[in-house]
Amino acid sequence: MTASNFAHLEPDFPTVYAAASSAERLAMSEPEAAAILAGKAVELALGWAFAHDAGLTPPAQTGASRMINDPDLRGIMGQKVHAKARFINLVRNKSAHEGANLKPEGARQVVEELHHVLHWFG
Repeated sequence: MTASNFAHLEPDFPTVYAAASSAERLAMSEPEAAAILAGKAVELALGWAFAHDAGLTPPAQTGASRMINDPDLRGIMGQKVHAKARFINLVRNKSAHEGANLKPEGARQVVEELHHVLHWFG
């Protein structure tokens, strides 16, 4: 079995790792499931950041979109990482709620963007 590109997260962020590595594993065989898991990994990572960074105040309403678009977090993430997180969340929502019929190549792109977001995070 090939090691996950997210293995560095496992010791400190096991739930983020579990979602990210599952997304990576399923990208070619179950692309929509992979997109949903990638979005979950982003949401878990940002939830952790809000819970542990004293400089961040959690949004009044929870959810990935609220966290991703929080002005303070956007400032910390930077424009490129923020755009990648928004992209992942958009594909996640389309896959989960609109039956987006995501192709394996699209899921692979989502997982690549997830790697960039989680590299920033971890």
